[in-house]
Amino acid sequence: MVALGLYFTVVVFVLFITSVNLQSPATKTEKTPKISRLYFGTLEYVNATKDQELIDGVFDAILKRLNKLDVDNPHEKNVGRYDMTTLLCWAVNNDLLYRKYGENMEVIFQLAKKFYPERDDKDKTEREVMARQPCKANLPVTVITGFAWNKS
Repeated sequence: MVALGLYFTVVVFVLFITSVNLQSPATKTEKTPKISRLYFGTLEYVNATKDQELIDGVFDAILKRLNKLDVDNPHEKNVGRYDMTTLLCWAVNNDLLYRKYGENMEVIFQLAKKFYPERDDKDKTEREVMARQPCKANLPVTVITGFAWNKS
């Protein structure tokens, strides 16, 4: 019961922060509202709970948030690129995310194409992904560049 309460608290908080940041009116000093990046430490904390429902809910909320970001807005595109690499780092060797990651491969494929479209210089994209990722794993680079250069 406590785990379920924690689950709802974290999911509501993540969704609230996301919706507030996406819908908050601009202040006088700021012409457009800013969206905060997702932090890897937060995801490690969620993972430490070992609550599968909570982990699945947070994973789904992140995918939903990434889908809502506008790549025409430079700030949102930058946040999306960071969040995409953070999400993939969270999935590295994570038994609790294995099923959820597998179920959402097509969505992850579309998001990789959205935030990292094909370019002439694949090496430059690989360097950019490695600079953004909060882990030392190869999965984010492999997934993003593999999807971005997949012609199918």
